[in-house]
Amino acid sequence: MRYEGFIIEEFNSYNAEQIIEMIKQQNHCIHLYGAGIQSRTIITILEELKLADKIQLYDSNKSKQYSKFCGYEIKPPKDIDNLDSAYVIVTCCFPTQILRDLNPRHKPMSALPFYYQYKCLLKNDNLHSEGLNYSRSKCDIEREFLLYETEINKMTAKLDPGILKLKSVDAVVTEGCSLKCQDCSNLMQYYNKPKSADINLLIESTDRILQSVDHVYEWRILGGEPFIYKDLSTYLDYLSEIPKIGSIIIYTNGTIVPKPELLNSIASSRSFVDISNYLELSRKAHDLIQACKSKDIQYALKDPIWTDSGRIHPHKGESNQQLKEKFFNCCTNDVLTLLHGYIYHCPFSANLINLSSKYLNEKDRISVLEHDPQILRTMLTSFYKDVEYLNSCNFCNGRDYTVDLIDTAIQTRKVLDLPK
Repeated sequence: MRYEGFIIEEFNSYNAEQIIEMIKQQNHCIHLYGAGIQSRTIITILEELKLADKIQLYDSNKSKQYSKFCGYEIKPPKDIDNLDSAYVIVTCCFPTQILRDLNPRHKPMSALPFYYQYKCLLKNDNLHSEGLNYSRSKCDIEREFLLYETEINKMTAKLDPGILKLKSVDAVVTEGCSLKCQDCSNLMQYYNKPKSADINLLIESTDRILQSVDHVYEWRILGGEPFIYKDLSTYLDYLSEIPKIGSIIIYTNGTIVPKPELLNSIASSRSFVDISNYLELSRKAHDLIQACKSKDIQYALKDPIWTDSGRIHPHKGESNQQLKEKFFNCCTNDVLTLLHGYIYHCPFSANLINLSSKYLNEKDRISVLEHDPQILRTMLTSFYKDVEYLNSCNFCNGRDYTVDLIDTAIQTRKVLDLPK
């Protein structure tokens, strides 16, 4: 199975110990492509293996280049092109973009074999937390590599025409939120009268999707703020019985600690709680962490990085090629979103169309319950694997490393108006 000339099986399954020995014997450098959350962990592993002097770090984001990350200078990827051959560990959650740009003479490697082989070397006192507003834990790292593994699985599944395994589905359980962020990338700041999901429609739609696919690596629950959804316990209890779901993830802003009944459902469903760290705005984050620990619930605290992707623009008039490139680079181009009985290609598109019918293009969504499972499978396969861009992309600023970074969670007191 090949992608961009690389054999995916070799990319994701190799002997990490043999690679380490080869690097030592032949005095090679080891090149990390991606200066982000996964690279912090791989850097720690390589340092523990006494290979710090072999680390070379690269990132496509020009704003990061030539700065220091965990003590290492970030170089532009063009520097790899000057090498005859290199071992390149992809330490980024978007391997398809890196493999597209990497010269086939190099040997790209997934970070997963390194992580699984050497994670025993990770200790709470050697984890790189420089530049973060919290100290990383092993629980955080488990979540980071679950995201990474989901992305690798998605890439592999997309290459097999007979398999329909989805990377993730975002089930939006409410449009309401305990915060009002003016730049929310899910567009909650535009909702005048936010609604919550009808639990019967939500379960019926979820069931129909799961009848139509082979597997979903992550079923992600979000809003708004999902902990304000009164039927969340019922939904979690339902999801916990479905073998086609790999992991259940709940995204929260750290403002609410669930009541005991909901905590019990989170625990029994083995859901993972992903907590965004907005400092003083996430006023209950510490209490939420303690509640998770008391129920043996897996959780992770993270510093979100926001780009200028949370505003609805007037029609941007971009060419088809520009829209294709924007869609390919988008970090949510394969995050299918379930909202009020419809499946969308991304959360921006879902909420854009939900906010106003003037943005509606029927090619951007599928009405889940209108189709039997076999027909829905055919439609989802094409929707997931073949779409090159959405009509909704015309109103989006893009969501990738080229988009400007902005301050997180700036609050607004008023609902924002839709563009004229």
